[in-house]
Amino acid sequence: MFSRQNALAITLLRLAGVFLLSVSWALAAERYSSIVDSGSGGSRIYLFMTDTDSNGYPTVTEVPLPDNKVSPGISAFVGDPGKVGPYLQPLINTLTAKLSELGVSQNQVGFSLFATAGMRVESPVSQNAVYQEVTKVVRESTQLDIQHVQTIQGRYEGAFEWLTLNYLKGTLPAKMSDTYGVLEVGGGSFQMSFHSATKSRNALDNVAFQYGPETITLFSRSYTGLGGNYSRYQYTDNQNCFPKDYPLPSGAVGTGRFDRALDAVKKLFNAHRTRISSSVEVPALSRFVGLGAFKDTADFFGIGGKISVNELQSVGKTFAETPWGKLLEKYPNDPYLFLEAYNAAYLSELLDVWFKADEKLPVDGKIDGIKIAWPLGAALFYAANNQMQ
Repeated sequence: MFSRQNALAITLLRLAGVFLLSVSWALAAERYSSIVDSGSGGSRIYLFMTDTDSNGYPTVTEVPLPDNKVSPGISAFVGDPGKVGPYLQPLINTLTAKLSELGVSQNQVGFSLFATAGMRVESPVSQNAVYQEVTKVVRESTQLDIQHVQTIQGRYEGAFEWLTLNYLKGTLPAKMSDTYGVLEVGGGSFQMSFHSATKSRNALDNVAFQYGPETITLFSRSYTGLGGNYSRYQYTDNQNCFPKDYPLPSGAVGTGRFDRALDAVKKLFNAHRTRISSSVEVPALSRFVGLGAFKDTADFFGIGGKISVNELQSVGKTFAETPWGKLLEKYPNDPYLFLEAYNAAYLSELLDVWFKADEKLPVDGKIDGIKIAWPLGAALFYAANNQMQ
């Protein structure tokens, strides 16, 4: 006879089954991934916990890691890849120690190393030799699940930065008109990435990917060689690009003629593919966020949270005309002091290519204490089951 007690027991068993299924699904969806950002100036390792929310959108939480950066950039080892092991070992040790602390098995954690502009300028043969050594070192010293070890195209670096920025700002998922574009100046390259209602006629300017149930297409372009350091190397002996009386490697001294520095840098941008297809609608500068050197330069000159061509040229002129000795007295412990006149000229001319002189660019480096860095965007990209094309 089917009693009330039997019915209750069956109901409880069914509820328990549903609960266990839900828990097992959550455990399966929640996973860890580690990403090494090998930029032109150094390598930094990140650990992320990734998941999928109830609407199918990816979620990422960064797990802070101590001592997570080494220098120089990994491209320094293209001539001697055997040194990659000792170079990467501190990062590997930091990661494995944190996994042990969390009680997470290494074989459940994906490992990727992505190099950027510093490796884009090296030959594929040299790159592969370094990457083979990276794979060997990680495989021999850990049980991590090696997923990607490669150089990424600059357009994907820009797209990942766009994902990071808008994810942290809370503009994803949202209407694309509510999202922010990214202007980011690194050491070796400059990235420009934003959403446009129409695609560029140049296929290499477009990056399309899934974000949960949505397909997002970005205009994303990278300029290798136009990063803060790589571009400056071309002006090392240009007297007009440095403060008055600054001692140049050639034996000459800086003139502090900021107007001439602007003319010199303008020629650099004129020589590159700066024109954007007329089919692409570029947002107003206020709908971008400046990262990297934009933020650093704004902080140095005390401009605040927004900068413009006019402001950069004003502070740059005053700085360049100040004799080098007086600058050293004012900033005695700044190892990057000699860069600031050039940075002001370079960034103002960069913005002047696409925007009006009085438009203001918001600048930032962190949101709610989290650094705006492309690896978080890469974690979102792969959590949504995308692949780079």
